[in-house]
Amino acid sequence: MRKRRLRRQRDTQDDGFTLVELLVSLALLSMIAALLSSALWSGRKILESTERAQSRPSIDAVRHLLNDLLTGARLVAVSAGGEAKLTSFRGSASGASFVTLVEKRGL
Repeated sequence: MRKRRLRRQRDTQDDGFTLVELLVSLALLSMIAALLSSALWSGRKILESTERAQSRPSIDAVRHLLNDLLTGARLVAVSAGGEAKLTSFRGSASGASFVTLVEKRGL
């Protein structure tokens, strides 16, 4: 008789997750999401620093070239329509122009 009562109680209970099980699963999911976002952020930072390190030699080469050219820049007399005019540097927000003596260099 007692066995029948236990069976009836089991049959009448709804199967589902308890509140504790749901809270534990949510905690685990949030920990996994935090780890993934941290890993993605770290990966992005490493990629950016690698790209910067790879572009550094070309930036240094251009800087040295401009330094050499600007060091040798001189005022040059340019005649425009018969008038002698001294020109040195012209620049704007989008670019600059200047006159310099360039030595022949091998690449």
